[in-house]
Amino acid sequence: MTTVSHQRAHWIFADTSGYYAAVAENDDNHAAALAILSRLERQRSRLFTTQYVLAELHALIITRRRDPQLALAVLTHIEAGSATVIPVAADDHRRARALLARHQDKLYSLTDALSFVVIERLGIANALTFDRNFSQYGLMVLAP
Repeated sequence: MTTVSHQRAHWIFADTSGYYAAVAENDDNHAAALAILSRLERQRSRLFTTQYVLAELHALIITRRRDPQLALAVLTHIEAGSATVIPVAADDHRRARALLARHQDKLYSLTDALSFVVIERLGIANALTFDRNFSQYGLMVLAP
């Protein structure tokens, strides 16, 4: 029987920058993102994200790539099962605002703060991200 802690060792939080790097061939982290995703697939890791990350990702693809069809295709792929989209609860919002108040010396966005509290709520230790805010907050950031 598999323990919860063993299962959670293969739980990975996917952030906007990780997803975007995988999609954007001209992104500096494109090859690294694809290598990490390939390894995670071989390890049968489970990806988690939030609606806020998806909204941020959609906006990033629209503004940088100017490709609404790609933006929609990426969202559809993620929501169809490549990741579990975790609903952000009212208590997560409260905790995120408190986190932002405690860390006013950092440039954490609301999406970052909500990601951090969801990660803590789920007991996830690793993140697919190229955003240094995650390591600055103390999370393990995956490398290729």
